[in-house]
Amino acid sequence: MDDCHKPGPSELNAIQTQLDNLRSSFLRELPSRVDGIRVVIAQLATSVQEQQMSDVLANLETLHQRLHKLIGAAGTFGVSRVSLIARDMAELVNDSFRNSGRPSQEKITQLITMADDLLQQQFEQGMFSDTPVSSTKQSVNRARQRGIVAHVVDDDPMQVELIQHSLKKNGYTVEVFNSVMVYADLFDRLPEPAIIFMDMRFDGSQFAGADIISNLKEQYQNLPPVVFISAMTDIQARLAALRAGATRYLAKPLIPSHLVRLADELTLRVPPSPYRVMLVDDDPSTLAAYGLVLSRAGMKVLTVNRPMETLVQLSEFKPEVLILDLLMPDVSGTELAALIREDDVNDPLPILFMSAETDPWRKMMTVGLGGDEFMPKPVAADYLVTTVTARARRSRKQRQLLERAASTAEYHT
Repeated sequence: MDDCHKPGPSELNAIQTQLDNLRSSFLRELPSRVDGIRVVIAQLATSVQEQQMSDVLANLETLHQRLHKLIGAAGTFGVSRVSLIARDMAELVNDSFRNSGRPSQEKITQLITMADDLLQQQFEQGMFSDTPVSSTKQSVNRARQRGIVAHVVDDDPMQVELIQHSLKKNGYTVEVFNSVMVYADLFDRLPEPAIIFMDMRFDGSQFAGADIISNLKEQYQNLPPVVFISAMTDIQARLAALRAGATRYLAKPLIPSHLVRLADELTLRVPPSPYRVMLVDDDPSTLAAYGLVLSRAGMKVLTVNRPMETLVQLSEFKPEVLILDLLMPDVSGTELAALIREDDVNDPLPILFMSAETDPWRKMMTVGLGGDEFMPKPVAADYLVTTVTARARRSRKQRQLLERAASTAEYHT
């Protein structure tokens, strides 16, 4: 299980340095981005005054795209105040589109005032929050450090032996607790686990395990994944586990290979070969930042900042997950998704959209034209890694099942 490449401390530090450099670069280019937005607003005001509707619509679209890029990039690099102002401006632009593309003088005045506020934010460095892409570093490191620690709480010796042997064989450190009450008392003094395997029944109490986990969830916000194991398969037992905060529920007897696969899945251990992820965005700084976040999580990432090259790169790289920005020049993310879905070979490929878009209609279009999920920019690094990992895992599993089915069919031919 551990024959794949995992970023070591030096690589992680190098990636973090790259992220810090990207943020510095973004802050340097921020004035020119804001100036570009102010220029488009001035052009919009002129076209409205002259009643040139084609120019009004063109300027609204340009302004919408520039604000969209600023929302995502500013949020990604922690300049939260700039991102929020740009989002409010984008809402005004969306209102204009909904009103037949005729922004009132009042809205234009509001846009100018908000652009002035954007300009002022450039010089108030103290208002900048820490970048979200950096905030994941500690959590990723913690996940790696604790990634092999599993707690098994079960009073069935044979079941404990099976779980312990299966997990240890695959690189996990297993801590065993035969009493659920003792485990609850010791929990705050124990090294933090990556996963907890908890039996349901203890000392004649049918749902004792669920009760203890429910209590621990109330005390600790970031409890690791909990897998309940039980001989009970009725809906009452499953509901008790679910309501207690179960991540999964396994019915005895356990299958060792399934157990290990589930542990790897829930602890986000890097798979035998890294997941292949392709990112398409015309904003180089945002593209690079998200690419580094996914690389730091152990994925093989291809970044494409020329959207018109997407189909060629897709064919060569063969990703397990494709992430598209929604608003791009020359070709939009939804248009790319529609083209990609025309080929049946790409039907199983998960397509995720990232966008600062707030218009519900545009969001609905992403699903209607072949998208699987919509992630609003700025995307928190933890959320990005978790979402992409889940999609990539399903994509790989589906591909393996299809290959196995094809192989079986060929064998029986």
